[in-house]
Amino acid sequence: YGNDPYGNDPYGNDPYGSDPYGSDGYSDGSDREGSGGKDYYEEDNQPKIWKPLFSTHTTLCCGYIEDDGWNGEELRSGETSGVRTFALSQHPSKSLKVTVRAMWFNTSSPEISCDEDSAKALHMDAFEYVPASISSSVFNFTSEKTSSLQSSFTLTPPNAGCMMLSFLYKGESALEYGESPYGSIDMSPISDKPRRLGVSSISMASTRTGPTYFLEVLDALTPPAAPILESAQFSNTGGAIVLTFSSPSDTGKAAGISGTYVDFSCSVFFDLSEDATCSFTSNIAVVIALGGTSSIVAENQITLKAGTLFADCDGSVYDCSGTTSQSDTTVSVGLPETPIVPSVIVTGASSVPSCGDISLDSTSSSGGGGRDWTDFEWTFFSTAADVTALSDFVTSVNAATYNPILRIPTSYLVAGESYNFKLSLTNFFGQSSSSDGWFKVDVSTGASPTVVIEGAATRTIKSSDAVSLFAVGEAATCDGEGVIIEAGNYVWDAGGFESTSVDKRYFKLGAFVLSPGSTHTFTCTVTDTQGLTSSASVTMSVAVGDIIPRLLGGGKSVGVLGSVTLDGSESYDTDIQDPANTVNGFTYAWACIMTAPSYGASCAGFPSVATSSITMDSSILSGILSGQDQATVQITMTVRDGSSREASTTTLITILAADPPDVEITPIYAEKVNPSQKLQIRGTITSSTEAAISATWSSPQISDLSSAASSETSLTLAAETTARQVQFSLVLPALSLTGSSYTFYLSASFEGGVGGSGIAEVHVEVNEPPSGGFVTVEGDGGQNRGIALETRFKLSSLSWVDSQSDLPLLYSFSYYTASVPSTAIVTSSLSAVHEGVYLPMGEGDDFVVYVVGTVSDKYGSSGTATTSAKVTRPVLALEEVGVKTELLTSQALDEGDTSTVFQVLSSSASLLNTVDCSNAPSCSALNRVSCSDGVTPDTCGVCLDGYIGEDGTISANTACSLPLSGCENGVKDGDESDVDCGGPSCEPCGVGRACGAVSDCYFGSCGTDGICYAPVKQCENDCSGNGECKAQDFNGLDMELPDCKEDVACDVTCSCNDSSFGSDCGKTKSDQEEVQRQRKSMLETLQTVSSMQDVTIEAVGQQAAGLESLVKKVDELDEAGKILAFELVKNISLSCNQNVAGGDGITPETATAIAESVSSLMVTDLGGEQISDAVNNLAEAQTGSLFVGENPVILVTDNLKVSSEKVTIETVGGKMLSTPRSRLDIAAGREAASLEFADDGVAGVFGEDCKVGISVAELGKDLNGNGTSFGTTVMRLGMGCYGGVSGTLGTTGYSPVLVTLPKTKSSDNGIGGVSAGGSVTEFCDWDEYKVTTCPGNSTEFAICTGFGQMKGNVTMNCG
Repeated sequence: YGNDPYGNDPYGNDPYGSDPYGSDGYSDGSDREGSGGKDYYEEDNQPKIWKPLFSTHTTLCCGYIEDDGWNGEELRSGETSGVRTFALSQHPSKSLKVTVRAMWFNTSSPEISCDEDSAKALHMDAFEYVPASISSSVFNFTSEKTSSLQSSFTLTPPNAGCMMLSFLYKGESALEYGESPYGSIDMSPISDKPRRLGVSSISMASTRTGPTYFLEVLDALTPPAAPILESAQFSNTGGAIVLTFSSPSDTGKAAGISGTYVDFSCSVFFDLSEDATCSFTSNIAVVIALGGTSSIVAENQITLKAGTLFADCDGSVYDCSGTTSQSDTTVSVGLPETPIVPSVIVTGASSVPSCGDISLDSTSSSGGGGRDWTDFEWTFFSTAADVTALSDFVTSVNAATYNPILRIPTSYLVAGESYNFKLSLTNFFGQSSSSDGWFKVDVSTGASPTVVIEGAATRTIKSSDAVSLFAVGEAATCDGEGVIIEAGNYVWDAGGFESTSVDKRYFKLGAFVLSPGSTHTFTCTVTDTQGLTSSASVTMSVAVGDIIPRLLGGGKSVGVLGSVTLDGSESYDTDIQDPANTVNGFTYAWACIMTAPSYGASCAGFPSVATSSITMDSSILSGILSGQDQATVQITMTVRDGSSREASTTTLITILAADPPDVEITPIYAEKVNPSQKLQIRGTITSSTEAAISATWSSPQISDLSSAASSETSLTLAAETTARQVQFSLVLPALSLTGSSYTFYLSASFEGGVGGSGIAEVHVEVNEPPSGGFVTVEGDGGQNRGIALETRFKLSSLSWVDSQSDLPLLYSFSYYTASVPSTAIVTSSLSAVHEGVYLPMGEGDDFVVYVVGTVSDKYGSSGTATTSAKVTRPVLALEEVGVKTELLTSQALDEGDTSTVFQVLSSSASLLNTVDCSNAPSCSALNRVSCSDGVTPDTCGVCLDGYIGEDGTISANTACSLPLSGCENGVKDGDESDVDCGGPSCEPCGVGRACGAVSDCYFGSCGTDGICYAPVKQCENDCSGNGECKAQDFNGLDMELPDCKEDVACDVTCSCNDSSFGSDCGKTKSDQEEVQRQRKSMLETLQTVSSMQDVTIEAVGQQAAGLESLVKKVDELDEAGKILAFELVKNISLSCNQNVAGGDGITPETATAIAESVSSLMVTDLGGEQISDAVNNLAEAQTGSLFVGENPVILVTDNLKVSSEKVTIETVGGKMLSTPRSRLDIAAGREAASLEFADDGVAGVFGEDCKVGISVAELGKDLNGNGTSFGTTVMRLGMGCYGGVSGTLGTTGYSPVLVTLPKTKSSDNGIGGVSAGGSVTEFCDWDEYKVTTCPGNSTEFAICTGFGQMKGNVTMNCG
C-alpha cells in the first residue's frame, strides 16, 4: 500500500495493535504480503488490475451450511436479534472451523440497496468491519458422529444500513464444503480487500468461502417496511402453495382477519387464477389450500394486490399508515424443494378362477398431489401364447381416462396361464414411478375362489406398531349361485403367531409382538363351500425404532432463590415396551449455554454429570444470573443407547432476580399431536408463600383462547395459610387446532404483581390431517341416486394428500340424515373405493342422505369430505321388507360381512321409522323436521332446532321462524314483551313471562292476562281417531289431561281401541305384530353381529347407532324385543368402558346414541336393572374419557340428562353440580336437578392423590317398579377415583350433600302436576346412601341406592 492510491492509508497505524493474523501486521503499510512479500501494487502510485484473493477449488464432497431463513430479515439498530441458527449438512471427516465475519455498509443513498449488486459496486472504504455486533464468530466442528452439527449466534447491529455476514471454512476438512445452495454469492470483486473480510495471509489449501447474507438494519424509529410478496412455492405434497413475504405482516388484522390459522378468501389480498382458501401460518407466510380440482401449476403467477397487506407495526410507536405496498407484486409459483414422488401400489387376487375377471386395484397409490395423474401406463407379459387381443385391450385402457381399478374380462384370459402386470404413474410435478415388481395373477383351470389382503404386498413397520391385516375372499360362481366363503373359513398362517381378532377375516397382533429387524410373512387361505381354496400373502419387515428424549422440568422461568430439576429418566426406546424405563440402558449428556443477555456465554457452575437428571440449586442460579435482573440459558440433553442411536432435546430456563410462583408445564412428548383428538396441556403452579395467585393460559396463535378451550383459561387462588401446589391444565377440544404449530404459555403472579410473573411454555407441532380429497356416490345408472334395500352403491374417497411419513391412509364411510346422526357404514380400511354398499332411505322433500368419507393417516389424524345421494323408499309391502331384510342379513352373517349387516339394518330401520309422506308439504320451507321423521303421515315434524312457532313442539304443517339475536342486555326495551324476550326481534318468552301476542311465547300460548302459559300436551295425530289421548304423571299414574301441560313432568299417550295399535293408533293388529316381529328379528341380528366384532370405537359406534334406530319407536317392541333391547344397551355401554380402559374413549356420537336408547326404553315398565347399569356404564365411560379441569360433558334426551366431569380432589369441597336442561325445559321454566357438596368435599372418601370423576344424571321416569310414588325426579350421583388410591366410604363423619330436585306433583298424594319452579331441597347423609331399599313413600323425599361399577364404588340415587 506504500503510497496508497486511495489517499491516506487507513492501515498505516494498525487499529488492531498486535496483529491477530500472524507476523504480518501491516504496521508500516509498506507491503501487503509483509516482510519480503511481493506487493500487488508494484508501483505504489499506479494500481494494477483487481486480483481475486481466492482461487476456485473443487469441493471434495457435498457439504454446505443450512440456515433457518435469514435473507430479507429486518433488524433494528442497537437491538439484539433473535437467535440465528445454522447447521452443517454433514460431519467433517477431520476438523473444521467456521468463522463468521460481520461487515456493515451504509444504505442511506437511494442508489444503494442491501443486496449483492450494491456490495459489488461499493468502494472498499464503504465497508466497516464490526466484530462486536456478533455474539460468537468462531465455531469448531469435529468428525465425531455424535457431536452436534448446529450452532447459533445473535446480532446487535450498530447502525441502520446493511449487515453482510460472510462464512469461511478453515481447517483440515475445509475443502469438503462449498457454497450453500441457499443464496451464497460470488464475492471475488471485493475479495481483494482482505482486511474488510478479516482474512490475512493463510493457506489457501485449507480455506473455503461459504455463503454470504445481506440483512437490512432499520433505524429504531423507522416504521417497518411494507411486506412484499417474495416467493410462491408448492408444498412437497402438492396440496398447498406457500407464499412468503419480505418482512413481517400484520397477518391481515387491518383487513379484519383475526390472526394465524384463520381461513379467508385468497382474493382479499391476492389475484389468483381460481378461487381458493388462504390462511396465515406466521407473519411472513400464507398457505393456499388447493383442492383436487385446482389447475394451478408451476410458473403460474400470483399477485399481492397493492394497498391490501400491512406490516406488523406498533401504532403507538410508528406511523403505520404507509406500511403497505404501493404497487402490485407478482411472483411465479415454483416447484417444491422435494417434489412428491408417486408411490404405486397394485393389489388384487393372485389367483382367479377360469370364469373370472382379473381386477387390479391401484386406489392405495399415493403421491398424486391431490390431482388426477397426468400420465399412466399399464404394461404386462404372459405365459399365454397369443396375447394380441389382451394387448389391444390394454392399449385402449392406456389411451382412455385413468381408472384406478383395472378389470380385464375373462374373455381375454386363458385358463392355466399366468399374467404379470406393472403400472407407472406420473403426477403434475412430472415425477414418475412404477409399482414394485410385477404383479402376477394365475388363471386357474377350475372355479377356485379369490382372496385379497388389503394394502401393499410388502410393508415396513416398527415394533411399536400394532399389526392389522384384512382379507376379502370371494367365491367363484362358474357353476351357478350359492357358493360362498363362510365367516370361519379364513385361516391365517403367521409363523406361529396367533391373531387376537374375533373376526377371522382379520389378522391382528398387539404392539411389541414382532422384534426389531425381523421379517415375517402372513398368509391367508380361504376355502369356499365346495372345498376349493386360494391364498394371498403379505411380507412385513420390522424396522429399528427410535430413542425418544423426554425432559421434565424445563421451558419455564424460576426465581433465583428457587431451584430447577431437569429429569430425563422418562426417555424411552420405541422398540421396548417398558413403561417404567428400567431396561433401556441409556447414558445421558448435558450441555448449557446462555442465550440472554450474553448469547453464547458459559453457564457458571452448571453440573457436569452423566446421570438422567440434574439439579441447579439457588447457588448455581445465582452464579449464572450474576447480579443481573434476568438471564436465560439453553440446556441440551442427549440420550444414547450404547449403539449408534441417540437423540437430543433442548429447553430454556429463564432465571429471575424476583421470586414469582413456580410454574411448570408437562412437556408434550408426541412428535406431533392429532387435531382430531382433544389435547390436554398439564400445568402446575407451586407457591412457597401464602399470597393469593392469579394464573392465565395464552397462545399467540389463538386470539380468543378462552372461547377455543374446553377448560378454564384463567384461575384465581385465594390466599392460604400454607404453601400449596395446584394443577391447572388447559384442554383443547378436537378440531380446535387448525394450524401446524402453536406455542402455549402459562403465567402466574402473586396478588399485586409482587415478585413478578412465573412463566412456562410448551411448543406443539400438529399432525396436519389428510386434505384436498372428495367423495363420490354412484348408484343406479352411475348417478348419485337409488332405492333403499335394492341399489348397491359405489362409494369412492379420492385425491387426498398427506405427508409421505404419515402414510398409509385409512378410509371409512358414514351417513347421516336430517334426523339420524352420523352412522358408520364402512369401517376403516386401506381401500378408497367400496362397491356393493346399501344406503338408508333419505329424508326431506328430496329423500337426501349425506355420505361422509373420513380419511385418517397412520397416526390417527383425519380429514372428511361430504356428498349427498337421493335414496327413495322401495315399492315393498311391510312383510316384503322383513323378508328381504332377513335374507340379506342372513347371507352377510354367513360370510362374516359385518359392514353389510349394519348397512341393511340401517336401511330397514329407516323404512320402519318413517311414515308415508307422499303428500307432505315442503318441510324445509316450513323450517321443520322432515315428515319422514314424524309419526303422522303427510305431516312435517317439530320445528328445527333453534326455530320457534305455533305448534312448534308437535308435528304440524305450520311455519316455524328463526328468532333474531341481540336481546341480551338484561333490560326490557325496544319491542320486547318481557326482559330480553318476545316481540319481533327476540327469542320467544318462556312460561310465566309477559306477552302481547301468541308469537311472543315459546309455546305459542299467550293468556288473556298477558302472560305466557304452558299449553296442554297433545297426542300425535289426535290418535288417528282410533283412540283416546290420556295423561300419566312422572310415576306412571293416570292424571287429568288438562293438568298435563308443557311445564309438568308428565306424558300423553294414545289409548287405542281394540283394533288399533301404534303410538298414534294408526296400525292394524297384523301390521303391529309384523313390525314387532321385524324389530325383534333385527335386534337379534344386532346381538349376533356385535359378537362378531372386536371392541373398537368404530364397532361400538355402529352397534350404538343400530340400537338407537331399532328402539326409536318403543311401542313397536313386544316384551321379548324390549328385554333383548335392555340387554343390548347394557352390553354396548359396557363396551364403551372397555374402549376407555384401552385408551380410546367414547365418541360424542356413541354417547348420544346410547343415551337416546336409554331414554326411549325408559318409558317401559321393564329393565330397571339394565337401565341402571347402562347409565352407570355411560357415566363411567364419559368421566374416564375426560381430563381434569375439562368442561363438563353433557347429554340431553327426553328422559335422561347427564353431566360428567373430572376434578382434583381439593376442588370438590363446595362444588355444585347441575343436570343440563333442554331448550324446552328452559322455556317451560323447569329447574335443573342440582347437588352441592359440603366445604369438606370428599375428604376421607377418596385418597388425596385421586382425580375425582363425578357424574350426575336426572332420570325423567320413575323406574322404581315397586309402587313407590316419587314426588320429584330421580337423580343419580356417581363418583370414582382415577389415578390414585380410593378411600373407604364410612357410615359416619362425613358432611351431608345438599340435593335439589324438581317436583313432579303438586301434593303428597301424587295427583296433578305443579307450576314451573317447584322443587324439593334436602340434605342427604352419606350413611343414607348405604341402605339397600327405599325407605317408603310417605314423604316427598326418598333415597334409593344402586352401587355401580365406578372406580371407588360410590353411587347414589336420590328421588
